Order: sequence, then structure tokens, then C-alpha cells
Amino acid sequence: MRIKPVSSSAPGSLMLMGEHAVLRNHLAICAAIDHRLTVELHPIQERVCVIDSTLQKGSFVFEALPETGPLHFVTQCIRERFDLANEGGLKVHIRSGLPTTVGLGSSAAVVVALMHGLALAQGRTEDLKSLQQASLAVIQAVQGRGSGADVAASVAGGCVAYRIEPFAMRRYAAVPPLTVFYSGAKRPTVEVVAEVDARAALEPDHYEALFAEMDALSVTAESALEGEDWVQLGLLMTKGQRLMAAIGVSNDRLREMLEALGRAEGVFGAKISGSGLGDCVVALGQTPGDVLREDRVYVQLSPNGVSGEVLCV
Repeated sequence: MRIKPVSSSAPGSLMLMGEHAVLRNHLAICAAIDHRLTVELHPIQERVCVIDSTLQKGSFVFEALPETGPLHFVTQCIRERFDLANEGGLKVHIRSGLPTTVGLGSSAAVVVALMHGLALAQGRTEDLKSLQQASLAVIQAVQGRGSGADVAASVAGGCVAYRIEPFAMRRYAAVPPLTVFYSGAKRPTVEVVAEVDARAALEPDHYEALFAEMDALSVTAESALEGEDWVQLGLLMTKGQRLMAAIGVSNDRLREMLEALGRAEGVFGAKISGSGLGDCVVALGQTPGDVLREDRVYVQLSPNGVSGEVLCV
């Protein structure tokens, strides 16, 4: 059976609460953004996989798809989900609306869009939990570790309270008013996680107490999201930032940005978004336009998760 031509898209994401703690089965809050990544899949006659993306273009036989390099998430999805018994081949065209200099969950977005698209192209349907679990398995196969919080946001949209085990993926349609700022540098997540792991191994009780505090903040944040209480959520984010600093993932540049946001009128709270030691900070509220103007990333939160359609050709 030849595949159907399809289009599938998934949003990028921001971490709001519970970074690092989520890797230890604590609750985290992640949110989808209004910039999306779109994948188109088309059947072709030749039995090869043709990939067209801004990261790399190439034509590969299915039995020798690259296992490393810029396309490793894409090729792992194809290995996991493409039916090699199909006649013919596959063309994958990837278009990203995510800012090129900032991560914003781009790896999770491409995996979710592609896994959803491959299922749709082969006439299969699955619920959101199954899609999240299958996409997380791809992330973990490629990079060895991953919480799946960004995957959950790309799958469900909106703000998502997420935990690995026991599994939780609760979606809130509310979209808090957030402003995003880029620090000018980004450390690979796996490197930052490894550094936190090393420090936690030296002081396990102390770090577990910090992670448990993060969990408690995320639990309380669910109530704030449900009631759309942005003042309360801002206070929780500020407390969450103190915990991020306590586990050692802040730096001078991030501190300068957070101090500027803390002085800004209309900002309820601000914190690092993601693993830390670079990347982005997020501010809750209406940040004045002259605050960190040159660092602003023009994204907003979005209630929309993964979506797709069969194309008419």
C-alpha cells in the first residue's frame, strides 16, 4: 500500500516550570507557542527517502538512513514509523516557522509533526498520549535522555502539566501573556543536564529537596492556570527562578536580564525557560517595549497542538 500525501504541523514550545525536576518524575509546566514546524510527505516511485530541509538535503536508501548529523531526529522517525513493505519511496519536505537562532522546542516539534504525519500517511490514527509516547521514544533514542515535556506541549497545545511517571498530560487552554527574550547564547541541553546530574550526585538529599520544591510550584501553577490568575503564576515563576539558580543553571547574563525584568512595570514574574546556562528567559505580564528591546523574541503562547491533513494532488 502506497502512502497518502499529507501535511502535518506541530508548534514549538517553552518551559514555564519544573525544568530538570521533570527528569526525576516531578511535575512540569510547558506551553505551545504560535510558531510552527510543518512537514509534507509525498510518495515517490524510486525506493529512496528524499529529505528537503533547511538543515540538510539528501537522498538516502532506507536501509542506510543517517544515524548522526542534522537529520538524526528525522531519520529516526522514519525508521520507527515508515512501513518498509510499502512500494516506492518517500519525499519529506520540512518548513520551519521557528526562530532560527533559538531552540524553542524545535526538535520536539519536528518529531511530533513527522510521527503524526507518517501515521496519517499510512491511514493510522492514534490518541494524543500514544503520539506523545511514540515521539518521546524517538527523542530518547537519539539523545539518550529526554523528559518529553516539550513533546507534550507540541502534541496537545496550550499549557500542559506533564509528568513522566506516573504519566500525566493535562492541558489548559489558557494562554498567559508572556514575553520571550534570548540571552544571546545557548548551551546544549544534554551538557547542562549532565552538569546538574554531577552536582546532584554530590549532594543528593539537597538537590532532591530542590526538585521537590519545583514539583510543588508546578502543582500550584495548575490552579493558577485554571483560574487564569496571572499575578499568582508570576509569583510562582519568580520562586521557580530562585530554584533554577540554586541548582546552578543561571549565569551573569541571565541574572542581568532577570533583574531588568524584575524592575519593569507590568511584569508579574520572570524566569529561565529551558535547561539554563543560556537560551531564553520568559516574563509574565505586559513587558514595556523598551525593556530588553534588542533581546526580544516575537512569539506568543498558542492553544493549538499538532494537526494534519491528507493533501489533494
